[in-house]
Amino acid sequence: MKKKLTLCSLFKYAPKFSVKPKEETFNNRVITIGYGSDFKGILRTENPVRLEGNWDGILISCNKVILDKESMFKGNIICNEISINGKVDGNIYCTGKAVVSSFAQVYGDIYCRLFSNATEVTLNGFIRLLDKSEAAFNKIFSEFKEHLPSTDEEQTLYINKFIAKNSMAS
Repeated sequence: MKKKLTLCSLFKYAPKFSVKPKEETFNNRVITIGYGSDFKGILRTENPVRLEGNWDGILISCNKVILDKESMFKGNIICNEISINGKVDGNIYCTGKAVVSSFAQVYGDIYCRLFSNATEVTLNGFIRLLDKSEAAFNKIFSEFKEHLPSTDEEQTLYINKFIAKNSMAS
């Protein structure tokens, strides 16, 4: 470890150790697509995602996804948990809980284990509740196989991260 000196009161020097942050502190940083931003493409991440702007593509996150009031998502979402406050035009595959807040709009199907919605929402599609079986999860991921890691072993590890999060939440 490198020693750094810090100036203390009355000009006394106290040693301060600089330590690299642990990797786990980076794993839960929220990825934010801010207001006025447009994103087009595919994102696969283990971190939570917050959308305040517009998205056109595919989002795969084995964590929570939050869509703000003014957000517009066009495409498909695979996530562990989702909170919808904006507009979605596409299907949502949620291995955990899906929450649709007041005045949100969803034009597409929602596949999830738990579902909750407020009043004054627009839902134009099916809501399908999944069981906790591995087959249900694998069915979701088979549709997006080309967007998962390249080898079967890496894909299994990635899918297991979704399953593990749901096991802890239950």
